[in-house]
Amino acid sequence: MVIRSVVLLFLLAGLAPAQPSSIKVNYQVSTHRALELTFASTVPDPQHRPQVLHVFLVGPSGKREITAGLAATPLSDENHHLVFDVRENDATTPKDETQVEVILTNPDADITGPIITPADAKKTLADLQASLAKQVASEKSTDDKNLFAGLAVTVPSGKGDAQGSGDLVFNHQFFANQVLNGALFDNANLGLVLKKSSAAGADSRHFTAGMTMEKTFLFHRAEYKEVQKAIASNNPGDAQAALEKMPHHFWPSVFFDNGVSFEGDVRSTNIGNVSNFVFNSQVKLASATKALGHTGFFFIRIIPVGIEAGYNLKNQDAPALDGRSLARLKFGGTLTLRYDSQNNAGLNRVDLELNAVDRHLFSREVALDPTTKLVTMLTNGEKYYAEGNLKFYFSKVGKGRPGFRMSFKRGFLPPAFAFTKAFDAGFFYESADDKTANK
Repeated sequence: MVIRSVVLLFLLAGLAPAQPSSIKVNYQVSTHRALELTFASTVPDPQHRPQVLHVFLVGPSGKREITAGLAATPLSDENHHLVFDVRENDATTPKDETQVEVILTNPDADITGPIITPADAKKTLADLQASLAKQVASEKSTDDKNLFAGLAVTVPSGKGDAQGSGDLVFNHQFFANQVLNGALFDNANLGLVLKKSSAAGADSRHFTAGMTMEKTFLFHRAEYKEVQKAIASNNPGDAQAALEKMPHHFWPSVFFDNGVSFEGDVRSTNIGNVSNFVFNSQVKLASATKALGHTGFFFIRIIPVGIEAGYNLKNQDAPALDGRSLARLKFGGTLTLRYDSQNNAGLNRVDLELNAVDRHLFSREVALDPTTKLVTMLTNGEKYYAEGNLKFYFSKVGKGRPGFRMSFKRGFLPPAFAFTKAFDAGFFYESADDKTANK
């Protein structure tokens, strides 16, 4: 008897009509007028489908019935939506009303929802597009920021007095397009990086400037396209439902970068004492931001493989070595741990950024002679560079954040491959563009 009762309950549950809590309603007033019922699951079959008894427009002055203007049968029946056409006349035109109220039977329900005008739909779709871009965006490292400028006091490891040093990062995106658009690249960027110190043993003598074109590949491209399709069809309900179905991947995307750059040896006011022309190509993985407790976060950027190829343009220290070819294989990554207090007063954020890159030089390249301080040596093999930055951020100023930074750096950077091992401490200003973005 108990088993029979349980089986009967399951059968009744399977045949039960949609519950009021699982149905939403809105009244669309655009090129045409329509009453839309949205179901949490698929639209029930006609036998168990809710029937509309009354439709009211509700506003400050009360409510008025427009049931007479409603089509007797649904105009369309697609997946989660049941859409009824509404006649266009003065009676069905909203005046001061902002909501629609629908009385249903099978099941009995009284449901209230918004009146959606073209302006409302446009804003909703724009918000959903912004949410979609945010969901597939990834965190930037310091070298990817629009602007980073730092001045510090440098203490070399070993012998040597404290001296000044400076870091500058500048990036400008001059072209951006929607990802998965079928083009060869999604965005193009002009950028430069400068690392210079006046302290012996702490000077990387590094300058690079160039253009990079980037192609983005999403790991959940099918779901992304569904949201884009719904947004393009100007259906906020479908777009919202599709966005909610998108999975949250730790690795939302992979980037394929290609570009050309100029490498310069910075000495005094000269950035071209030694100069190289380089073609760069690399694969880059960027994670989403993951929480560590309530105020902690971390994210990772990895370069599993990259190629640098080109030739030496000039070497003023050793003209006989001009024109040498360059061929490098590189890999590296960045790990950032963040504390964020979620406010803009005083010290509101602390970042610990650890980054490293290793280059394998297949061809012999010019390098600094530590004795003569001239770029007259030849070297090849492994050339690593590692840097750790502890950054304390203060209140926002304009579109950026000032802060105080303590750093430790060690290794070699092109084109002079001067060995660097030093501790820095100083102030910086950084733009607030924390995440990647496309149109």
